[in-house]
Amino acid sequence: MEFILRLKKTTKCKACFKENMDRIGRIYLPIPLLEKMNIGGEIILQLAPDKSYFSPGGYAAKFVQDKETAKKVRYTEDIIEQGEMGFIYVNKNVLERLGVGQEIAVRIVAPREYGGAIIAKG
Repeated sequence: MEFILRLKKTTKCKACFKENMDRIGRIYLPIPLLEKMNIGGEIILQLAPDKSYFSPGGYAAKFVQDKETAKKVRYTEDIIEQGEMGFIYVNKNVLERLGVGQEIAVRIVAPREYGGAIIAKG
């Protein structure tokens, strides 16, 4: 499952990306990671049950469930990962559709790396 997140704001250390429908909570990424990946105003965030579902490239990490709110579940980046993202909030409806529980895989890529222009899928 994939989502388009757009740049909301930046500080001198991190950039904040937000998904329009709020199915994914705000993502905070370090500026050096964005520069290394050549990311500008948009990212594609992909979710899967395991990292093996992703093709090579981008930033992929395994996350484990941390806590739960009324509408979302917070996942924290596994201790064996690089720790660039830290944590992610995912809507419970999205998790149901994916069929995941305690663990989830997350991948971030630049839109052009994923095939150029982004067009909404039905």
